[in-house]
Amino acid sequence: EIARDVYFLENAPAYAHLALSTFGRWDELLAEPAPPTGLPTAAGLVEYTRGVAFAATGQPAKAREALDRLETFNIERAAGTDTPAKQILPIAIHALQGEIALRGGDPDGAVTHFEAARDCGIIRSASRWAGRSSKPVGRPMPRPRIERI
Repeated sequence: EIARDVYFLENAPAYAHLALSTFGRWDELLAEPAPPTGLPTAAGLVEYTRGVAFAATGQPAKAREALDRLETFNIERAAGTDTPAKQILPIAIHALQGEIALRGGDPDGAVTHFEAARDCGIIRSASRWAGRSSKPVGRPMPRPRIERI
């Protein structure tokens, strides 16, 4: 209830999912309940973590379904109140696309999506502090090497 009214708490219902994802506890993550309705940022972050879990456990079709739901929550969130949380779901979309590509055997595609996630955050965060500049701050990061094991 409070998360709907206090913008900096709108992500809070997703924190358990994010923590479980960080530590690769996929079964526990997938067993967690969804956040309450009316919180598109939290719901989108939950879909991001579920998509990562599905990709990590070899279920790419379910990961893409989670990506589709994440994109739907992003559209819903974009139409809502303008808060810093508006930046989160576009980054999550690119990051999940990268996870799906990486775990699907496409490291080059993964790097492209992870770079897009990085750039999405840099451009938007920098523009808030640099007079709405559309250029990223700092030098571009080098393209990482991903080796197949």
